[in-house]
Amino acid sequence: MKNPYEILGVSTDASVEEVKEAYKILSKQYYGNADEYSQGKLKELDDAYDAIIGTFDYGNVTKEIRMHIRNGDLMKAEEMLNGIPNANRNAEWYFLSGNINQKRGYFENASNDFTTAYNMDSNNAEYRAAYENINRRRSANYRTTDPSNNVGCTACDVCQALICADCLCSCCDCC
Repeated sequence: MKNPYEILGVSTDASVEEVKEAYKILSKQYYGNADEYSQGKLKELDDAYDAIIGTFDYGNVTKEIRMHIRNGDLMKAEEMLNGIPNANRNAEWYFLSGNINQKRGYFENASNDFTTAYNMDSNNAEYRAAYENINRRRSANYRTTDPSNNVGCTACDVCQALICADCLCSCCDCC
């Protein structure tokens, strides 16, 4: 096979986005044509794309994704994260996905992602902290239905207080 970078017309230091864009532009020229030449070119483009993406170092990409998460640009972070092929989705991928989901308020998805990251690499202190933090949050937000447990107030307590306040105001004509 020829050099995959030459086939796609990108430099050897091209980003994932540049490789994807080049592939998309070139494949449109041949897609939908049933002739043997077009099919051969599509196969060549597919092989070149797979060769480049399969060996891509995602360390720099994940650093950039972290920066986007810190800056609050969750759409860009998610777009870049989803650009990583399934075969390359490691504990870091799930950790970053958990961060995006947590910042969006999707706590159940965040919990699943942090759990997966922690299970894949339980020695990583950052993943363990995120896993423990999300589980602490989840357990703190779930209330018990046991009436003998006198912790906090329920929605019923709030309603009863409002009804009593309304009755008191009606009785003394203050409102």
